Amino acid sequence: MLPSLLLRRSISTVPGRVSSLSGPVLLTAGGAELHLPPAEGPVGPLADGTPTYKKGHLCPVSSILRTSTHVGVDPAGKSAKGRVGSGGGEIPWEDARLLARSAGLRLLATLHDQLGGDVGRIEQVLSLRGMVREGEGFTQHGGVINGCSEVFIEALGPDKGVGVRVCSGAGASGGAAVSCEVEVRVRPA
Repeated sequence: MLPSLLLRRSISTVPGRVSSLSGPVLLTAGGAELHLPPAEGPVGPLADGTPTYKKGHLCPVSSILRTSTHVGVDPAGKSAKGRVGSGGGEIPWEDARLLARSAGLRLLATLHDQLGGDVGRIEQVLSLRGMVREGEGFTQHGGVINGCSEVFIEALGPDKGVGVRVCSGAGASGGAAVSCEVEVRVRPA
Protein backbone atom coordinates (compact mmCIF):
# COMPACT_ATOMS: atom_id res chain seq x y z
CA MET A 1 0.00 0.00 0.00
CA LEU A 2 1.28 3.48 -0.81
CA PRO A 3 2.39 5.64 2.17
CA SER A 4 -0.05 8.41 1.15
CA LEU A 5 -2.95 5.97 1.43
CA LEU A 6 -1.74 4.90 4.87
CA LEU A 7 -1.62 8.52 5.99
CA ARG A 8 -5.06 9.18 4.56
CA ARG A 9 -6.53 6.37 6.61
CA SER A 10 -4.94 7.55 9.84
CA ILE A 11 -8.24 9.12 10.94
CA SER A 12 -11.71 7.95 10.05
CA THR A 13 -15.35 8.22 11.01
CA VAL A 14 -16.78 5.27 12.93
CA PRO A 15 -19.77 4.28 10.75
CA GLY A 16 -23.19 4.15 12.36
CA ARG A 17 -22.08 5.65 15.69
CA VAL A 18 -23.41 8.85 17.20
CA SER A 19 -21.10 10.53 19.69
CA SER A 20 -21.94 11.48 23.24
CA LEU A 21 -22.08 15.06 21.87
CA SER A 22 -24.66 14.03 19.20
CA GLY A 23 -22.28 14.24 16.24
CA PRO A 24 -19.92 11.79 14.54
CA VAL A 25 -17.34 9.62 16.30
CA LEU A 26 -13.82 9.78 14.85
CA LEU A 27 -11.17 7.13 15.21
CA THR A 28 -8.02 9.23 15.66
CA ALA A 29 -4.52 8.73 14.30
CA GLY A 30 -3.60 7.20 17.67
CA GLY A 31 -6.56 4.79 17.65
CA ALA A 32 -8.68 6.60 20.25
CA GLU A 33 -12.28 7.71 19.76
CA LEU A 34 -12.96 11.43 19.55
CA HIS A 35 -16.59 12.48 20.02
CA LEU A 36 -17.72 15.50 18.00
CA PRO A 37 -20.80 17.69 18.23
CA PRO A 38 -23.00 18.03 15.15
CA ALA A 39 -21.76 20.46 12.51
CA GLU A 40 -23.42 23.85 12.44
CA GLY A 41 -25.04 25.24 9.33
CA PRO A 42 -24.66 28.70 7.80
CA VAL A 43 -25.37 31.71 10.00
CA GLY A 44 -28.00 34.27 9.19
CA PRO A 45 -30.21 34.73 7.34
CA LEU A 46 -30.78 38.11 5.80
CA ALA A 47 -34.38 39.18 5.11
CA ASP A 48 -34.30 37.35 1.74
CA GLY A 49 -33.11 34.10 3.38
CA THR A 50 -29.46 34.42 2.30
CA PRO A 51 -27.03 33.33 5.03
CA THR A 52 -24.63 36.02 6.23
CA TYR A 53 -21.71 33.57 6.43
CA LYS A 54 -20.77 29.90 6.30
CA LYS A 55 -18.98 27.96 9.03
CA GLY A 56 -16.53 26.57 6.47
CA HIS A 57 -15.54 27.03 2.83
CA LEU A 58 -13.33 24.96 0.54
CA CYS A 59 -11.77 27.29 -2.03
CA PRO A 60 -11.72 25.57 -5.43
CA VAL A 61 -8.72 27.63 -6.55
CA SER A 62 -6.35 27.30 -3.58
CA SER A 63 -7.76 23.97 -2.31
CA ILE A 64 -7.64 25.38 1.21
CA LEU A 65 -10.50 24.74 3.59
CA ARG A 66 -11.09 27.68 5.93
CA THR A 67 -13.46 27.95 8.82
CA SER A 68 -15.11 30.93 10.37
CA THR A 69 -14.64 31.59 14.06
CA HIS A 70 -15.88 28.89 16.43
CA VAL A 71 -16.33 29.52 20.13
CA GLY A 72 -16.06 27.04 22.94
CA VAL A 73 -19.20 25.95 24.73
CA ASP A 74 -19.81 24.40 28.13
CA PRO A 75 -21.37 20.92 28.54
CA ALA A 76 -24.84 22.50 28.32
CA GLY A 77 -23.98 24.00 24.91
CA LYS A 78 -23.74 27.61 26.10
CA SER A 79 -20.86 29.89 25.19
CA ALA A 80 -18.98 31.23 28.19
CA LYS A 81 -18.94 34.99 28.31
CA GLY A 82 -16.49 37.02 30.26
CA ARG A 83 -12.82 37.78 30.58
CA VAL A 84 -10.17 35.15 31.22
CA GLY A 85 -7.86 35.73 34.16
CA SER A 86 -7.40 35.32 37.87
CA GLY A 87 -9.45 38.26 39.11
CA GLY A 88 -12.79 38.01 40.81
CA GLY A 89 -15.55 37.09 38.39
CA GLU A 90 -13.10 36.13 35.63
CA ILE A 91 -12.95 32.73 33.96
CA PRO A 92 -9.85 30.81 35.15
CA TRP A 93 -7.47 30.08 32.26
CA GLU A 94 -7.75 26.33 32.89
CA ASP A 95 -11.53 26.56 32.31
CA ALA A 96 -10.94 28.69 29.22
CA ARG A 97 -8.58 25.97 27.96
CA LEU A 98 -11.50 23.50 28.16
CA LEU A 99 -13.62 25.98 26.20
CA ALA A 100 -10.87 26.17 23.55
CA ARG A 101 -10.91 22.36 23.42
CA SER A 102 -14.66 22.52 22.82
CA ALA A 103 -14.05 25.02 20.02
CA GLY A 104 -11.56 22.57 18.51
CA LEU A 105 -14.14 19.78 18.55
CA ARG A 106 -16.65 22.11 16.89
CA LEU A 107 -14.02 23.03 14.27
CA LEU A 108 -13.42 19.34 13.54
CA ALA A 109 -17.18 18.83 13.17
CA THR A 110 -17.26 21.63 10.58
CA LEU A 111 -14.27 20.14 8.73
CA HIS A 112 -15.94 16.70 8.84
CA ASP A 113 -19.07 18.20 7.31
CA GLN A 114 -17.22 20.22 4.65
CA LEU A 115 -15.22 17.14 3.60
CA GLY A 116 -18.26 14.92 3.22
CA GLY A 117 -17.51 12.95 6.37
CA ASP A 118 -13.93 12.13 5.36
CA VAL A 119 -11.63 13.98 7.78
CA GLY A 120 -8.93 11.56 6.64
CA ARG A 121 -8.59 13.83 3.60
CA ILE A 122 -6.86 16.46 5.75
CA GLU A 123 -3.23 16.46 4.72
CA GLN A 124 -2.12 19.32 6.96
CA VAL A 125 -3.33 21.90 9.44
CA LEU A 126 -1.93 25.08 7.92
CA SER A 127 -2.83 27.66 10.54
CA LEU A 128 -4.79 28.08 13.72
CA ARG A 129 -5.79 31.49 15.05
CA GLY A 130 -7.06 31.88 18.58
CA MET A 131 -8.25 34.95 20.41
CA VAL A 132 -8.76 35.16 24.16
CA ARG A 133 -10.83 37.86 25.84
CA GLU A 134 -8.30 38.76 28.48
CA GLY A 135 -8.53 40.19 31.94
CA GLU A 136 -6.03 42.77 33.13
CA GLY A 137 -2.49 41.37 33.21
CA PHE A 138 -3.44 38.02 31.65
CA THR A 139 -0.52 36.30 29.87
CA GLN A 140 -1.60 32.66 29.34
CA HIS A 141 -3.12 33.10 25.85
CA GLY A 142 -1.10 30.21 24.42
CA GLY A 143 -2.06 27.96 27.33
CA VAL A 144 -5.74 28.60 26.62
CA ILE A 145 -5.48 28.00 22.87
CA ASN A 146 -3.45 24.82 23.51
CA GLY A 147 -6.82 23.27 24.36
CA CYS A 148 -7.78 23.58 20.69
CA SER A 149 -4.34 22.70 19.31
CA GLU A 150 -4.34 19.47 21.29
CA VAL A 151 -7.60 18.37 19.63
CA PHE A 152 -5.96 18.55 16.21
CA ILE A 153 -2.86 16.72 17.44
CA GLU A 154 -5.05 13.97 18.95
CA ALA A 155 -7.15 13.69 15.80
CA LEU A 156 -4.51 13.97 13.08
CA GLY A 157 -1.23 13.19 14.82
CA PRO A 158 1.70 15.54 15.47
CA ASP A 159 2.80 15.78 11.83
CA LYS A 160 -0.52 16.68 10.18
CA GLY A 161 -2.19 18.23 13.22
CA VAL A 162 0.32 21.03 13.86
CA GLY A 163 0.61 24.13 11.70
CA VAL A 164 1.47 27.73 12.39
CA ARG A 165 -0.50 29.41 15.15
CA VAL A 166 -1.38 32.89 16.28
CA CYS A 167 -2.70 33.55 19.79
CA SER A 168 -3.77 37.00 20.78
CA GLY A 169 -5.81 38.81 23.36
CA ALA A 170 -8.62 41.27 23.08
CA GLY A 171 -10.53 43.46 25.44
CA ALA A 172 -13.68 42.38 23.63
CA SER A 173 -14.38 39.47 21.35
CA GLY A 174 -17.09 38.44 18.90
CA GLY A 175 -20.15 36.49 19.92
CA ALA A 176 -21.17 38.95 22.65
CA ALA A 177 -17.82 38.91 24.40
CA VAL A 178 -17.12 35.16 24.56
CA SER A 179 -14.01 34.11 26.46
CA CYS A 180 -12.20 32.57 23.47
CA GLU A 181 -12.66 31.94 19.76
CA VAL A 182 -10.67 29.93 17.22
CA GLU A 183 -10.50 29.43 13.45
CA VAL A 184 -8.44 27.03 11.34
CA ARG A 185 -7.15 26.54 7.79
CA VAL A 186 -6.36 23.08 6.48
CA ARG A 187 -5.21 21.55 3.21
CA PRO A 188 -7.32 18.54 2.20
CA ALA A 189 -6.30 15.97 -0.41
